[in-house]
Amino acid sequence: MKWEQKDNLKNLISFKKENQHMEVKIHGLTEGLNCIQEDNNVNQEVKLKKIIFILLRENKELKNQIHLIERSSQNF
Repeated sequence: MKWEQKDNLKNLISFKKENQHMEVKIHGLTEGLNCIQEDNNVNQEVKLKKIIFILLRENKELKNQIHLIERSSQNF
């Protein structure tokens, strides 16, 4: 019974982290789309740089996750 609870807790934590990650991604993409619609070019440039930074960071995190999954699958 305790093992099931621990597994459920791990799954819940994992789901919450994934959900937060997706919310950040959606927010960044939304900001990018809103930035395109704005008239102020200076503001657009700053916002686009921030969005690019967020997407690059996300890409790096996803690559790290893939590498971890590959390593763990090789151990089995």
